[in-house]
Amino acid sequence: AAELRRFEASGRAGELQKALPVPESSEEEVSVEQGRVVGPYQVALAVGDVLIDLDAHEAQANRALRRQQWPSLVPDVRVAEISLPAWDSHGGSNQARILKMRIEGTEEPPDDEDD
Repeated sequence: AAELRRFEASGRAGELQKALPVPESSEEEVSVEQGRVVGPYQVALAVGDVLIDLDAHEAQANRALRRQQWPSLVPDVRVAEISLPAWDSHGGSNQARILKMRIEGTEEPPDDEDD
């Protein structure tokens, strides 16, 4: 709960909501849930069968541990990570593009997104 409060206070929860792709038709609507708890972790968004993990955890070990544990925690769901530096260095339409690419599974991070 504290992690979600910090996330919402940062303003990034609102940014993610604004950046969500708009379905082209009502048949394409998918469920969207903010702050879903998955095992010991909380993800920023669950969009259909994709979890968006906005990496707000600065420690490399924490990030690596999360990556190792996703397959056992959610074996039937794809987890897409967005690094905090990549998210914060882009604004508006670029954030929407990043989020859309992650949801669609077409994420080829540009060189400036590398940690």
